[in-house]
Amino acid sequence: MLFGEGMKNERKRLKLSQSELSAKSSVSQQTISAIERGASEPTEHTMVMIAHGLGCTVGKLLGECDIKTDAPKSTDALFKNIAEAINGLPVTDLQRVLDFVAGLRSARMEPPSVTREDGSIRQ
Repeated sequence: MLFGEGMKNERKRLKLSQSELSAKSSVSQQTISAIERGASEPTEHTMVMIAHGLGCTVGKLLGECDIKTDAPKSTDALFKNIAEAINGLPVTDLQRVLDFVAGLRSARMEPPSVTREDGSIRQ
């Protein structure tokens, strides 16, 4: 996602006008408008100022996921969270989830080791 698109989505979610965001971020309304239209690319400093004005991170405005850091208190809660997260996904996405889980499992499995006649281990 482009920064301007993320900025506009977050601004609208917060029900802020461009002028209100300008006041909160100390970035001119003209600059905010140009970034949202894609007519201008913000500097890193401007991105930080806008994110601060919106009360979020630059990463969020760039489309990075918000990941909850609170660990579920039990396995049941974890399974419930997973079920809620995948509920309503199309079959193709569910297959991708299954493939991802299979990949995680295979990555955790240690490769079989075989002992040679001389006692050394080959993998």
